[in-house]
Amino acid sequence: MVRMSIAAPGMACGTASGEEPGWTGCRIHSPVVSESGGGRTSPGWYTDPAGRFEYRYHNGAVWTSDVASNGQRYVDPLASTVPHRASVGLVDHRAVAGKRTGNGIAIAAMVCGIVSVVVGWGPYVFWAGAVLAVLALIFGLVGLRRARETGRRKGFAIAGVVTGAVGIPIAAVGLLFTVAVHRAIDRYEHPPESTSSIESCEVEAGRARAEGELRNDGTRASRFTVYVEFRALPAGHTIERAATLPSTAPGGTARFAVSQRLAAESVECEITAVQGPFPFGLELD
Repeated sequence: MVRMSIAAPGMACGTASGEEPGWTGCRIHSPVVSESGGGRTSPGWYTDPAGRFEYRYHNGAVWTSDVASNGQRYVDPLASTVPHRASVGLVDHRAVAGKRTGNGIAIAAMVCGIVSVVVGWGPYVFWAGAVLAVLALIFGLVGLRRARETGRRKGFAIAGVVTGAVGIPIAAVGLLFTVAVHRAIDRYEHPPESTSSIESCEVEAGRARAEGELRNDGTRASRFTVYVEFRALPAGHTIERAATLPSTAPGGTARFAVSQRLAAESVECEITAVQGPFPFGLELD
């Protein structure tokens, strides 16, 4: 296939008899099939019966090697493979002259790439960023190829390739972040076995206070979070507070104290839960 000069298919010139239409300084026309002469086809551009290009020139007797796609004219050496008696499909060359093939996949590449960069670092959603990054690369490369053919939206395709390439390592960071978050949550929800008790519980000057002790019965050192519930008497309403303990070795003990402003004549204190360290060391109010 030999590429020729750029022009819009469907342009015809007043050339000498027997010559094929030119491509510059010409008027737009729509070819027609003559009603005389046994259905002889008038020379012009028609849908390529071989399906290799958008349009192929018919000289009135046979199909020629002159072809066109996307506003570009070519010479197709394989024109001999087109049956001479192949049916001619009429086309509106006025529409063809202004037609340009789109490149929507380039836009899809850019969108996928941007979304991959935004969501790829997030814990538990990193996989979506990785998938979108790969799609952005694929769509971007296809979009670049189409941009070379159509001259459209090359920048979108490049943006898709770049953001897709950036989105893959970001998704890897998201995977590491997911592992870290999962481990932090697991340490909080599954602390070592322990024994805890409240040694004093009192209310004074409108503030309730509870003190106690925790023993680490597990086999590994850990920090603990002890939740204590204050029950005001005689009203009966409750308020829960948490105490964060320092790292306690196996068999070791740690003391804790919590207080809460509470308007009550007396108070009852109860340990409601013992958890591990709060994820990433965030302290509870």
